[in-house]
Amino acid sequence: MASALLEAGVAERWRLHLSAGREQLRVDYLRRPSPRRLLRAHARLVDRVLRALWAEVNPARGAALAATGGYGRGELFPHSDVDVLILLEAAPDAQERERLERLVSLFWDVGLEIGHGVRTIDECLSAADDDITVRTTLLESRLLSGSRARFKALQAALAHMTDIGGRIPGGNASDSTEIYQEGLRIPPSRLWREGEPDETMFRLIEKNVRVPDKVLGDIRSLVAACAVGEREFARLAERYGHAAFEQSCRDLLDYTERFTRSEIARLPQGTWRFVDYLDGDGIDPDPIRFVATVTIGAGDMTIDLTGTAPQVRGAINCVYPFTLSTALACVRSIVDLSIPNNAGYFRPIRVIAPEGTVVNPRPPAAVAARGITGIRIADTIFGALAQAMGGHASAASCVYVLYYLRGRRGKAARISEKRTAR
Repeated sequence: MASALLEAGVAERWRLHLSAGREQLRVDYLRRPSPRRLLRAHARLVDRVLRALWAEVNPARGAALAATGGYGRGELFPHSDVDVLILLEAAPDAQERERLERLVSLFWDVGLEIGHGVRTIDECLSAADDDITVRTTLLESRLLSGSRARFKALQAALAHMTDIGGRIPGGNASDSTEIYQEGLRIPPSRLWREGEPDETMFRLIEKNVRVPDKVLGDIRSLVAACAVGEREFARLAERYGHAAFEQSCRDLLDYTERFTRSEIARLPQGTWRFVDYLDGDGIDPDPIRFVATVTIGAGDMTIDLTGTAPQVRGAINCVYPFTLSTALACVRSIVDLSIPNNAGYFRPIRVIAPEGTVVNPRPPAAVAARGITGIRIADTIFGALAQAMGGHASAASCVYVLYYLRGRRGKAARISEKRTAR
């Protein structure tokens, strides 16, 4: 009871602090309007509150609190005031889990609508379908409080694999009907322990792919890429100092956002809509409808795929990250190509893909042949952009067929096939 009353007092104190700070920001903005200054001042205010609440709860030893992306932009979690990631060294025990729940409750009690994730370093490793991602340093985030070592523990390299098991070579066919048919699914797992490869994981992969020499060689290449990236990233931070380097990263993201907004502001403003189709998914004969509604404002853009067909039985369902990257790539084709590649570019562009559709399916939908759908998503978005740009946009393209062959001593063997839906 006493603990609850204490936390209620903490929440009330910082809620009033946040409310007063926001009111002061409003007064300052009316006196001297500057959206950029307002966003930065609000970010500093929210950072201050988050650090204070973290100190009050002290949720787990060796943990770190990081802000991911920009405030009010929903880069990690849509429609949030702030996106935060809590990094842990290992899975929390019952006491730590309780403290983490109290911390998140405090975030909300003070008036912050947060998107949050709680992850161990292992859980921040990921794998998907015929891709393998190896991660080792978190880049486009900033440490708010806690362990700098935990915060610096993530860096990523991703590559397609020649084979990942599954019912056909390459694991990639549009007529699979669930993700379990598409190959080995690796949960967050350690590939290396204390500088040495985890042979159990390597043997597991070796026994589940058709060309283990190629796949394991590629995985080791990913590890090497991460090691080089981590080393050079650390050298930059040491050369310029951690504080100056982190500020430079923030400045680069903000510069990229301003650059992108200025380019979008040059485009005609309004709303345009386009509809396109795939003939089918390889299983059901009905055409698959795609709808893109593009709204261009004074420095921002929304691409809304509402109205697109529900997810299908075939494996051409397109996961949201692929849909998002496709939409962002389409916009890149009509703005200055010298805009840097970082999260600042994402901020002015909102992509809506309703869950349960072919552009954002629910598990266990089959998704390995999502590239087919990705091309049609691009065609549909380009169809809307072409209206806005007076026809100056990329034309529709064909849906592709790919075969991968491997030969030795005059013999050829098919090791991967992508069967199209058209």
